[in-house]
Amino acid sequence: MARKPIHRELPPLAEQTPGFRRFARGANKTFELEKQLRQIAERSRRKSPTPFYAMHEVADFFGVTVSTVGRVYRRLEKDGLLVPRRGSATELTALKPLRRVAHRGVVAIPIWLPGFLIFETWRVFFVELEEQLRRHNFVASLIFYRYEEELQPAFVQRVLLHNPEYFIWLMPLTTAVPTMEMLTDKGVRPIVLTKGGDPAFHGQRYLLRIEQGFRRCLATWKAHGIASVRLVCSQGPEDSIIGWVRETGMECQLAIRGKMGWSEYLDGLGREQGVGFLFTDDFLVGTCFSEAASAMASLIRRAPVLLATPLAIPPDLGKPGQPDWLSYDWKAIARRIAHDLDTGRVFSAAPPTAFEAEWKPQIPLTGGRSLE
Repeated sequence: MARKPIHRELPPLAEQTPGFRRFARGANKTFELEKQLRQIAERSRRKSPTPFYAMHEVADFFGVTVSTVGRVYRRLEKDGLLVPRRGSATELTALKPLRRVAHRGVVAIPIWLPGFLIFETWRVFFVELEEQLRRHNFVASLIFYRYEEELQPAFVQRVLLHNPEYFIWLMPLTTAVPTMEMLTDKGVRPIVLTKGGDPAFHGQRYLLRIEQGFRRCLATWKAHGIASVRLVCSQGPEDSIIGWVRETGMECQLAIRGKMGWSEYLDGLGREQGVGFLFTDDFLVGTCFSEAASAMASLIRRAPVLLATPLAIPPDLGKPGQPDWLSYDWKAIARRIAHDLDTGRVFSAAPPTAFEAEWKPQIPLTGGRSLE
Protein backbone atom coordinates (compact mmCIF):
# COMPACT_ATOMS: atom_id res chain seq x y z
CA MET A 1 0.00 0.00 0.00
CA ALA A 2 1.45 3.33 -1.01
CA ARG A 3 2.40 5.71 1.77
CA LYS A 4 0.14 8.75 2.00
CA PRO A 5 2.05 11.85 0.85
CA ILE A 6 2.89 14.40 3.53
CA HIS A 7 1.86 17.96 2.76
CA ARG A 8 4.29 20.45 4.25
CA GLU A 9 3.37 24.14 4.51
CA LEU A 10 6.57 25.57 5.95
CA PRO A 11 8.64 27.77 3.64
CA PRO A 12 11.77 26.30 2.05
CA LEU A 13 14.85 26.07 4.27
CA ALA A 14 16.63 28.57 2.05
CA GLU A 15 14.02 31.19 3.05
CA GLN A 16 14.31 30.25 6.71
CA THR A 17 18.07 30.70 6.73
CA PRO A 18 18.94 33.50 4.30
CA GLY A 19 22.64 33.83 3.73
CA PHE A 20 23.51 30.30 4.90
CA ARG A 21 26.17 28.60 2.74
CA ARG A 22 27.79 25.86 4.79
CA PHE A 23 29.05 25.25 8.30
CA ALA A 24 32.55 26.47 8.95
CA ARG A 25 35.38 23.95 8.74
CA GLY A 26 35.97 22.37 12.12
CA ALA A 27 32.60 23.51 13.51
CA ASN A 28 30.58 21.20 15.73
CA LYS A 29 27.93 20.43 13.14
CA THR A 30 25.51 18.82 15.60
CA PHE A 31 25.61 21.90 17.81
CA GLU A 32 25.31 24.35 14.92
CA LEU A 33 22.50 22.38 13.29
CA GLU A 34 20.55 22.25 16.56
CA LYS A 35 20.87 26.02 16.94
CA GLN A 36 19.58 26.61 13.40
CA LEU A 37 16.67 24.16 13.66
CA ARG A 38 15.67 25.34 17.13
CA GLN A 39 15.36 28.90 15.83
CA ILE A 40 13.33 27.73 12.83
CA ALA A 41 11.03 25.61 15.02
CA GLU A 42 10.40 28.32 17.61
CA ARG A 43 9.37 30.96 15.07
CA SER A 44 7.39 28.55 12.87
CA ARG A 45 5.02 27.07 15.47
CA ARG A 46 1.32 27.63 14.83
CA LYS A 47 -1.98 27.12 16.60
CA SER A 48 -2.12 23.51 15.35
CA PRO A 49 0.61 20.88 14.75
CA THR A 50 2.45 21.30 11.44
CA PRO A 51 4.58 18.76 9.51
CA PHE A 52 8.26 19.63 9.95
CA TYR A 53 11.02 19.19 7.35
CA ALA A 54 11.99 15.67 6.35
CA MET A 55 15.33 14.57 7.76
CA HIS A 56 16.82 13.88 4.34
CA GLU A 57 15.80 17.40 3.21
CA VAL A 58 17.55 18.94 6.22
CA ALA A 59 20.62 16.72 5.70
CA ASP A 60 20.94 17.73 2.04
CA PHE A 61 20.48 21.46 2.73
CA PHE A 62 22.91 21.74 5.65
CA GLY A 63 25.43 19.23 4.30
CA VAL A 64 25.28 16.79 7.22
CA THR A 65 24.40 13.12 7.61
CA VAL A 66 20.87 11.89 8.24
CA SER A 67 22.08 10.37 11.53
CA THR A 68 23.23 13.85 12.67
CA VAL A 69 19.80 15.24 11.81
CA GLY A 70 18.21 12.37 13.74
CA ARG A 71 20.21 13.25 16.90
CA VAL A 72 19.13 16.88 16.66
CA TYR A 73 15.49 15.92 16.08
CA ARG A 74 15.54 13.75 19.21
CA ARG A 75 16.86 16.69 21.27
CA LEU A 76 14.11 18.96 19.93
CA GLU A 77 11.55 16.25 20.66
CA LYS A 78 12.81 16.09 24.24
CA ASP A 79 12.33 19.87 24.54
CA GLY A 80 8.75 19.65 23.26
CA LEU A 81 9.31 21.38 19.91
CA LEU A 82 8.94 18.31 17.70
CA VAL A 83 6.90 15.13 17.97
CA PRO A 84 7.31 11.98 15.82
CA ARG A 85 4.23 10.64 14.03
CA ARG A 86 3.37 7.42 12.22
CA GLY A 87 4.22 7.39 8.56
CA SER A 88 7.81 8.71 8.99
CA ALA A 89 6.55 12.27 9.64
CA THR A 90 7.81 14.62 12.28
CA GLU A 91 5.49 17.39 13.39
CA LEU A 92 6.15 20.80 14.83
CA THR A 93 4.15 21.01 18.06
CA ALA A 94 1.38 23.57 18.35
CA LEU A 95 1.70 26.76 20.30
CA LYS A 96 -0.03 26.49 23.64
CA PRO A 97 -2.66 29.24 23.73
CA LEU A 98 -2.41 31.61 26.64
CA ARG A 99 -5.03 30.66 29.18
CA ARG A 100 -7.28 33.59 29.93
CA VAL A 101 -7.80 34.03 33.65
CA ALA A 102 -11.13 35.45 34.67
CA HIS A 103 -10.43 38.31 37.05
CA ARG A 104 -12.72 39.16 39.93
CA GLY A 105 -12.67 42.88 39.44
CA VAL A 106 -10.55 45.91 38.62
CA VAL A 107 -9.24 47.95 41.54
CA ALA A 108 -8.30 51.55 40.73
CA ILE A 109 -5.50 52.85 42.97
CA PRO A 110 -5.04 56.64 42.78
CA ILE A 111 -1.49 57.57 43.86
CA TRP A 112 -0.24 61.06 44.58
CA LEU A 113 2.96 61.07 42.52
CA PRO A 114 5.12 63.30 44.80
CA GLY A 115 4.31 61.06 47.76
CA PHE A 116 5.23 57.96 45.77
CA LEU A 117 8.59 59.51 44.88
CA ILE A 118 9.39 60.88 48.35
CA PHE A 119 8.24 58.10 50.65
CA GLU A 120 9.81 54.70 50.21
CA THR A 121 7.17 53.33 52.58
CA TRP A 122 4.50 54.28 50.02
CA ARG A 123 6.35 52.37 47.33
CA VAL A 124 6.57 49.34 49.62
CA PHE A 125 2.82 49.53 50.24
CA PHE A 126 1.72 49.92 46.62
CA VAL A 127 4.03 47.22 45.28
CA GLU A 128 2.82 44.78 47.95
CA LEU A 129 -0.81 45.77 47.39
CA GLU A 130 -0.59 45.13 43.64
CA GLU A 131 0.99 41.73 44.26
CA GLN A 132 -1.56 40.70 46.88
CA LEU A 133 -4.50 41.79 44.73
CA ARG A 134 -3.09 39.82 41.83
CA ARG A 135 -2.84 36.72 44.00
CA HIS A 136 -6.55 37.02 44.66
CA ASN A 137 -7.30 37.52 40.93
CA PHE A 138 -7.99 41.24 41.12
CA VAL A 139 -6.52 43.61 38.56
CA ALA A 140 -4.78 46.64 40.13
CA SER A 141 -4.77 49.80 38.00
CA LEU A 142 -2.25 52.30 39.38
CA ILE A 143 -3.32 55.87 38.51
CA PHE A 144 -0.74 58.55 39.29
CA TYR A 145 -1.78 62.16 39.75
CA ARG A 146 -0.10 65.44 40.63
CA TYR A 147 -1.10 68.14 43.10
CA GLU A 148 -4.82 69.02 42.83
CA GLU A 149 -5.22 67.03 39.62
CA GLU A 150 -7.53 64.69 41.56
CA LEU A 151 -9.94 67.61 42.13
CA GLN A 152 -10.79 68.02 38.43
CA PRO A 153 -13.78 66.32 36.75
CA ALA A 154 -11.39 64.99 34.11
CA PHE A 155 -9.74 62.87 36.80
CA VAL A 156 -13.02 61.07 37.44
CA GLN A 157 -13.26 60.20 33.74
CA ARG A 158 -9.65 59.05 33.78
CA VAL A 159 -10.37 56.64 36.61
CA LEU A 160 -13.56 55.38 34.97
CA LEU A 161 -11.64 54.51 31.79
CA HIS A 162 -10.19 51.59 33.78
CA ASN A 163 -13.73 50.24 34.38
CA PRO A 164 -13.06 49.66 38.09
CA GLU A 165 -15.37 47.98 40.56
CA TYR A 166 -13.40 49.39 43.51
CA PHE A 167 -10.87 52.07 44.33
CA ILE A 168 -8.29 52.11 47.13
CA TRP A 169 -7.03 55.58 48.09
CA LEU A 170 -4.16 56.18 50.50
CA MET A 171 -4.40 59.37 52.58
CA PRO A 172 -6.44 61.54 50.19
CA LEU A 173 -7.04 65.19 51.00
CA THR A 174 -10.49 66.07 52.26
CA THR A 175 -10.82 68.26 49.16
CA ALA A 176 -10.95 65.01 47.14
CA VAL A 177 -14.26 63.98 48.76
CA PRO A 178 -16.35 65.31 45.80
CA THR A 179 -14.23 63.22 43.43
CA MET A 180 -14.83 60.14 45.55
CA GLU A 181 -18.56 60.84 45.65
CA MET A 182 -18.70 61.09 41.85
CA LEU A 183 -16.91 57.75 41.56
CA THR A 184 -19.25 56.21 44.11
CA ASP A 185 -22.26 57.52 42.16
CA LYS A 186 -20.90 55.62 39.13
CA GLY A 187 -20.92 52.38 41.11
CA VAL A 188 -17.25 52.29 42.12
CA ARG A 189 -16.94 51.12 45.73
CA PRO A 190 -14.53 53.16 47.87
CA ILE A 191 -11.81 51.92 50.22
CA VAL A 192 -9.90 54.71 51.97
CA LEU A 193 -6.85 54.74 54.26
CA THR A 194 -6.77 57.83 56.43
CA LYS A 195 -5.05 59.09 59.53
CA GLY A 196 -7.55 59.51 62.29
CA GLY A 197 -11.29 59.11 61.92
CA ASP A 198 -12.20 61.96 59.58
CA PRO A 199 -15.96 61.55 58.99
CA ALA A 200 -15.75 63.32 55.61
CA PHE A 201 -14.70 60.06 53.94
CA HIS A 202 -17.48 57.61 53.17
CA GLY A 203 -17.26 53.93 52.31
CA GLN A 204 -14.92 51.41 53.88
CA ARG A 205 -12.15 53.07 55.88
CA TYR A 206 -8.89 51.81 57.31
CA LEU A 207 -7.50 54.02 60.03
CA LEU A 208 -3.79 54.80 60.44
CA ARG A 209 -3.25 55.66 64.07
CA ILE A 210 -0.22 56.85 66.03
CA GLU A 211 -1.51 57.09 69.60
CA GLN A 212 0.12 53.98 71.07
CA GLY A 213 3.54 54.58 69.56
CA PHE A 214 3.30 58.31 70.23
CA ARG A 215 2.54 57.79 73.93
CA ARG A 216 5.39 55.33 74.31
CA CYS A 217 7.78 57.86 72.81
CA LEU A 218 6.57 60.66 75.11
CA ALA A 219 6.86 58.50 78.21
CA THR A 220 10.44 57.58 77.34
CA TRP A 221 11.38 61.17 76.57
CA LYS A 222 10.01 62.31 79.92
CA ALA A 223 11.93 59.59 81.73
CA HIS A 224 15.12 60.90 80.08
CA GLY A 225 14.57 64.47 81.22
CA ILE A 226 12.58 66.02 78.37
CA ALA A 227 10.24 68.55 80.01
CA SER A 228 8.88 70.35 76.96
CA VAL A 229 8.09 69.52 73.34
CA ARG A 230 7.68 71.70 70.29
CA LEU A 231 5.08 70.55 67.78
CA VAL A 232 6.24 71.37 64.26
CA CYS A 233 3.25 71.47 61.93
CA SER A 234 2.31 72.95 58.58
CA GLN A 235 -1.34 73.44 59.53
CA GLY A 236 -3.24 73.52 62.79
CA PRO A 237 -2.29 70.46 64.87
CA GLU A 238 -4.81 67.87 65.95
CA ASP A 239 -6.15 68.61 69.43
CA SER A 240 -5.61 64.96 70.35
CA ILE A 241 -1.85 65.27 69.84
CA ILE A 242 -1.62 68.31 72.12
CA GLY A 243 -3.79 66.48 74.64
CA TRP A 244 -1.55 63.41 74.65
CA VAL A 245 1.49 65.58 75.31
CA ARG A 246 -0.13 67.46 78.17
CA GLU A 247 -1.38 64.25 79.75
CA THR A 248 2.26 63.31 80.33
CA GLY A 249 2.85 66.51 82.27
CA MET A 250 5.17 67.94 79.63
CA GLU A 251 4.74 71.39 78.18
CA CYS A 252 3.57 71.54 74.56
CA GLN A 253 4.15 74.54 72.30
CA LEU A 254 3.79 75.14 68.58
CA ALA A 255 6.95 75.85 66.59
CA ILE A 256 5.73 78.37 64.04
CA ARG A 257 7.87 78.89 60.90
CA GLY A 258 6.30 82.14 59.84
CA LYS A 259 7.96 83.69 56.78
CA MET A 260 11.40 82.21 57.37
CA GLY A 261 12.97 79.82 54.86
CA TRP A 262 13.15 76.19 55.89
CA SER A 263 16.91 76.19 56.54
CA GLU A 264 16.77 79.33 58.70
CA TYR A 265 13.75 78.00 60.55
CA LEU A 266 15.25 74.60 61.32
CA ASP A 267 18.62 76.08 62.28
CA GLY A 268 16.88 78.09 64.97
CA LEU A 269 15.37 75.00 66.63
CA GLY A 270 16.95 72.71 69.18
CA ARG A 271 19.09 75.30 70.98
CA GLU A 272 17.51 74.66 74.40
CA GLN A 273 18.15 71.77 76.79
CA GLY A 274 15.34 69.42 77.72
CA VAL A 275 13.24 70.13 74.60
CA GLY A 276 12.11 67.59 72.02
CA PHE A 277 10.57 68.17 68.60
CA LEU A 278 7.55 66.41 67.11
CA PHE A 279 7.06 66.14 63.33
CA THR A 280 3.75 64.26 63.19
CA ASP A 281 2.85 65.27 59.61
CA ASP A 282 4.60 62.97 57.14
CA PHE A 283 4.15 65.44 54.28
CA LEU A 284 5.86 68.10 56.39
CA VAL A 285 8.70 65.67 57.08
CA GLY A 286 9.12 65.15 53.35
CA THR A 287 9.13 68.91 52.76
CA CYS A 288 11.79 69.53 55.43
CA PHE A 289 14.10 66.88 53.99
CA SER A 290 13.61 68.00 50.41
CA GLU A 291 13.92 71.75 51.12
CA ALA A 292 16.56 71.75 53.87
CA ALA A 293 18.03 68.29 54.34
CA SER A 294 21.27 69.55 55.90
CA ALA A 295 19.47 71.74 58.45
CA MET A 296 17.07 68.90 59.26
CA ALA A 297 19.89 66.43 59.80
CA SER A 298 21.67 68.97 62.01
CA LEU A 299 18.56 69.43 64.17
CA ILE A 300 18.28 65.67 64.62
CA ARG A 301 21.90 65.50 65.76
CA ARG A 302 21.47 68.14 68.50
CA ALA A 303 17.96 67.46 69.84
CA PRO A 304 15.45 64.61 70.33
CA VAL A 305 13.20 64.42 67.28
CA LEU A 306 10.18 62.24 66.52
CA LEU A 307 9.37 61.83 62.82
CA ALA A 308 6.03 60.68 61.45
CA THR A 309 7.58 58.54 58.72
CA PRO A 310 10.93 56.93 57.87
CA LEU A 311 12.99 58.81 55.31
CA ALA A 312 16.51 58.53 53.93
CA ILE A 313 18.85 61.49 53.58
CA PRO A 314 21.43 62.24 50.89
CA PRO A 315 24.66 60.36 51.69
CA ASP A 316 26.78 63.53 51.65
CA LEU A 317 25.35 65.08 54.83
CA GLY A 318 28.00 63.74 57.17
CA LYS A 319 27.41 61.78 60.35
CA PRO A 320 23.77 60.67 60.47
CA GLY A 321 21.49 61.56 63.33
CA GLN A 322 19.27 59.12 65.20
CA PRO A 323 15.65 60.30 65.36
CA ASP A 324 12.71 58.36 66.67
CA TRP A 325 10.26 57.08 64.06
CA LEU A 326 6.58 56.25 63.89
CA SER A 327 6.45 53.43 61.37
CA TYR A 328 3.64 51.24 60.03
CA ASP A 329 4.02 47.70 58.74
CA TRP A 330 2.96 48.64 55.22
CA LYS A 331 3.26 45.13 53.81
CA ALA A 332 0.96 43.78 56.50
CA ILE A 333 -1.54 46.58 55.77
CA ALA A 334 -1.54 45.71 52.05
CA ARG A 335 -2.02 42.02 52.81
CA ARG A 336 -4.93 42.75 55.14
CA ILE A 337 -6.76 44.97 52.64
CA ALA A 338 -6.37 42.44 49.84
CA HIS A 339 -7.54 39.65 52.14
CA ASP A 340 -10.59 41.64 53.22
CA LEU A 341 -11.47 42.34 49.59
CA ASP A 342 -11.02 38.65 48.77
CA THR A 343 -13.31 37.49 51.57
CA GLY A 344 -15.87 40.29 51.27
CA ARG A 345 -15.16 41.56 54.76
CA VAL A 346 -14.04 44.91 53.37
CA PHE A 347 -17.69 45.87 52.81
CA SER A 348 -19.18 44.18 55.85
CA ALA A 349 -20.81 45.98 58.74
CA ALA A 350 -17.72 45.46 60.90
CA PRO A 351 -16.12 48.64 62.32
CA PRO A 352 -13.13 50.11 60.46
CA THR A 353 -9.83 48.31 60.94
CA ALA A 354 -7.19 50.40 62.69
CA PHE A 355 -3.45 50.02 62.14
CA GLU A 356 -1.19 51.35 64.88
CA ALA A 357 2.19 52.87 64.10
CA GLU A 358 5.10 51.35 65.96
CA TRP A 359 7.54 53.58 67.83
CA LYS A 360 11.12 52.90 66.78
CA PRO A 361 13.62 54.80 68.94
CA GLN A 362 17.01 56.05 67.85
CA ILE A 363 17.04 54.73 64.29
CA PRO A 364 19.95 56.20 62.29
CA LEU A 365 19.21 58.27 59.23
CA THR A 366 20.53 56.52 56.18
CA GLY A 367 21.57 57.51 52.70
CA GLY A 368 19.18 55.78 50.35
CA ARG A 369 18.84 52.52 52.31
CA SER A 370 15.43 51.14 53.11
CA LEU A 371 14.28 51.87 56.62
CA GLU A 372 11.48 49.35 56.58
